[in-house]
Amino acid sequence: MGVPTALCAFAAGWRPGRTWSTAVGLIGVVAGAVVAVAVVPSWITWADRFVAAVAGAVVLPWFVGRFCRHRAGWERAARLEREQRLIAEQARLRRARIAQDMHDVLGHELSLTALSAGALKLAPGLTDGHREAAGDIRAGAAGAVDRLGEVIGVLRQEPDGAPPEPGDAGNAG
Repeated sequence: MGVPTALCAFAAGWRPGRTWSTAVGLIGVVAGAVVAVAVVPSWITWADRFVAAVAGAVVLPWFVGRFCRHRAGWERAARLEREQRLIAEQARLRRARIAQDMHDVLGHELSLTALSAGALKLAPGLTDGHREAAGDIRAGAAGAVDRLGEVIGVLRQEPDGAPPEPGDAGNAG
């Protein structure tokens, strides 16, 4: 009888939400045994065996079941935390890749535009109005490069506001 009782107690400890009803049931059994010993004093010799049986076949397996259930929960929580960190790291890498692509493509195009406007400004035979317009184009492209650097800096920034780690996908300018 001890092994099936121990297995049932372990299963009761493993199942969620059974703490209160199990404790009330165990208290009821012990209270009944105390009343039985009080009514029939000759049963006192069996009381020590009863206590050992209850402790060994019910209480200990129930606590082991509870511990195993909680441990499984802790392991699941740790696994979910690892998965969350992995997802956050993938998102950070994705943002860094986008920032690097923006830096490479748009930064290059804007720099070429500024360079072409600067060369146009120095071209012979242009009127002063055209030179001024080429200078405005060059200044606008240079300003766009600066704003692009700011946007890339925001993209590279960690979600909690921490600065990017060294070596993250190149520099912003």
